[in-house]
Amino acid sequence: MPTIRSTSIEHLCIEDVSLDSLQLMRLFRCTPNLRHLTVCIDKLSKNAQVSSVIQSISSVKFVVDHLTYGTINLLKNMPNLTLLTLQTGKHHMNGHKWKYLIGDYLPKLKKFQFLMLFLVNNEEEMNEILDSYRTPFWLIDHQWFVRCHWNLENDKI
Repeated sequence: MPTIRSTSIEHLCIEDVSLDSLQLMRLFRCTPNLRHLTVCIDKLSKNAQVSSVIQSISSVKFVVDHLTYGTINLLKNMPNLTLLTLQTGKHHMNGHKWKYLIGDYLPKLKKFQFLMLFLVNNEEEMNEILDSYRTPFWLIDHQWFVRCHWNLENDKI
């Protein structure tokens, strides 16, 4: 297993290859000055171990098919994150859960961009999801606004 460390890499984009939790942790260990990362992530298990706080990261873009507690735990260990871009399919998050995560673990976050797929059964469920992003935290504190594309044919927003 390679143990080469690169202190010069600050920006890294890995596309078309998904990393698992072990590969991702190895990447963080081998690039201690990494500040900006774009990466596809395999479904991280709930038990995925984040060995230490990742202080250097200020910007991440995660493309993940299934947003898991493992991915959320990874984000909790990035206290200097200022930009988070997330593209995900299956997940359990809404505006209230994101508010908790951001407020408690990502205090420096300035910009949050996401594309998330929600499966809804009716308009009431859709409005419930949207309302979770219409709180003072989103609209006043951060001035972050959410827009929605609803596909009536398959109940996805």
